[in-house]
Amino acid sequence: MISIYSYTDYRAFISDYFADRKLSGNGLSYACFAKKAGFKARSFIIKVLKGEKALSGTSIGRVAKALDLQKKERGYFKALVLFNNEKSLEKKNRYFKDLQSAHQSNKAILLRNDQFEYFQKWYCAVLREVAVYYDWNDDFKKLGGLLDPPISAKEAKQGIELLLRLNLLKKQDGAYVQTAAAITTGDEVRNIAVADFQRKTSDLSRRAIARFGKRQEISTLTFGTNETGFKEIQSEIRAFRKKLISMIAAHGPLDRAYQLNLQLFPMTKLPKKGERTL
Repeated sequence: MISIYSYTDYRAFISDYFADRKLSGNGLSYACFAKKAGFKARSFIIKVLKGEKALSGTSIGRVAKALDLQKKERGYFKALVLFNNEKSLEKKNRYFKDLQSAHQSNKAILLRNDQFEYFQKWYCAVLREVAVYYDWNDDFKKLGGLLDPPISAKEAKQGIELLLRLNLLKKQDGAYVQTAAAITTGDEVRNIAVADFQRKTSDLSRRAIARFGKRQEISTLTFGTNETGFKEIQSEIRAFRKKLISMIAAHGPLDRAYQLNLQLFPMTKLPKKGERTL
């Protein structure tokens, strides 16, 4: 029996619900499910699973009931739908915290919580670098002061504790070393967490423009292209990023931490179907 608390995507849960029913020999057709939920058309749930429609309003309660969810599970399911449907990053963050508090004893959710926390704090990634190459002797005030902008001793301590808990750092012979371990999570949570992280590091880049002079490399390029050209550029950026990772791995000894943002985003709307371009 699948658990709703293991999911951060309500469509994935519904899809797995049908698959689980089929494996157990108690299969359920979309038509029967639609009737059970009180929908006239069986195509509604199919469109929801395809992402063509979203659950909202009274349909959330109907589907939750048809899924045979208990009272607390229905509350989690409702929060999950609101979380998935929300476009605002700030509201998504709040809904995600509601999901965490709804079932804090679930290990899968707690693991996602840790990763979410890692990306919410821009300085965790920096601490993972600085803690390794600088001899700060467990002085968290000193460690926090090494960052630019600096962070408090409390923030530095909490960041190191999180990195140790996630096994992204470990203490060895009195020093901190990086591990090869990484955490994984569902695409929905990872995208939200990373989007929040990217927004914060973009804010830091604006600060860097006025501060670091020759110690930075910032350039911009505005251009026109098409879908084929976009995909070609996207592929080149990804290849460059992979090459850069290999280069960085060979650097040493280290004495500083840098943030690199590769950003490619549209500045115009796409022409509507039928509209002409030159």
